[in-house]
Amino acid sequence: MLDLALGTGLGPMVLSFRPVVSVVSGAGYAGSLYQCTSTGQWTADGVAIGGETGAIFTMRAEYEGAIIRCGASNGIRKWVPADLASIVAWWDASAEAEISSTAGAVQSWTDRLAGLSLVAPGTAANQPATGSETLNGLNTLVFGGNDRLTRADALGFSGNPAITVAIVSRPVTLGVGAVQFGAASGVGGQVIGFATGDTSFRYNNGAQQFNSGSTDGSSWFATLFARASGATYGGGQCWRNNVSLSQASAVNPANTPALADENMTCGCIVSSNGSLTHVQETIAEVIVFGTVLTVAERTALWAYHQAKWGL
Repeated sequence: MLDLALGTGLGPMVLSFRPVVSVVSGAGYAGSLYQCTSTGQWTADGVAIGGETGAIFTMRAEYEGAIIRCGASNGIRKWVPADLASIVAWWDASAEAEISSTAGAVQSWTDRLAGLSLVAPGTAANQPATGSETLNGLNTLVFGGNDRLTRADALGFSGNPAITVAIVSRPVTLGVGAVQFGAASGVGGQVIGFATGDTSFRYNNGAQQFNSGSTDGSSWFATLFARASGATYGGGQCWRNNVSLSQASAVNPANTPALADENMTCGCIVSSNGSLTHVQETIAEVIVFGTVLTVAERTALWAYHQAKWGL
């Protein structure tokens, strides 16, 4: 930083010429270009970013939410879902360092918050693909057939919990599952599932479908499902690209779930007899919250999805 002292009748005046950082391409999220008026060491929350000492820095997913500077420049920070206190897990396919794969077949997908992993079956034929499709220049995961990723708990959800699930995806077919909590042990109500092809909540002995949930097989959507604690099967809400969808139908709408904290599945819904309702879908992001988001929170999340994924 260069300081110049100029004499005036009122005493010395100091002019400070410090580097200035700005976002010159993109919205500031992964893949965006940051430019500085001089070269210097780029940092994220004060920690040096290895190998980044030029005037241009390409943002990477792992640095989203950090204050980005170049030397003594101004700092730029972008809003991220982790700014919401109720967030439980955040799986982001653009954070490729969190994806373990062999020859493009995903073995595990780790969330960006607490290292919570979703693990693929041992059979490569049932593993989603990474590195083959992108959205807004960012990596996504392609699910087809019985491809799925699972973990042994339902992220601590049990009983009749408040929950919001946000999924950025490109559904190919209708009537398919995307995310399920619970092991589908055969006892009615012990699972809560979300389908993005026809936008619905699904249960072992119930379902709630929403209007305007059709898909053309090529369009990307940010679909958000929410249900309050104690809600009935017919008490859920759904938004697609931040537009509220009205309920089209509900099966056993007066029933309430009794979710067991057993298993989480991404890419399939497991029925009470163990059969798989598979997904044909490309997924960019799955975010889970332990509450029903407020209007302001939902709007902020949609603005983030629009900016990052180019929706």
